[in-house]
Amino acid sequence: MLSKRLSGCLVLCLIFICLVKHACAVDNGAITAAVSDYTSANIGTLKYVPAGTFQRGSTPANTISVTAFRMSLHEITREQYLAIM
Repeated sequence: MLSKRLSGCLVLCLIFICLVKHACAVDNGAITAAVSDYTSANIGTLKYVPAGTFQRGSTPANTISVTAFRMSLHEITREQYLAIM
């Protein structure tokens, strides 16, 4: 059950990263995203998650950087997922 929930969360993150890319504006080759929450007709509130770098594990050299994205405030249903796909 836990692995299904984790895989579902990863899919949601990927979906919202794609949604953010569509919501971004291109200015002289640089992509800038609006830094606010977004309300989707299909999903509801998408919270803005800023870009950042974090450490994975106990090794300081093991870091990862992520771009900014929006993520659903609540878990979504299969019907909501299918509506945006």
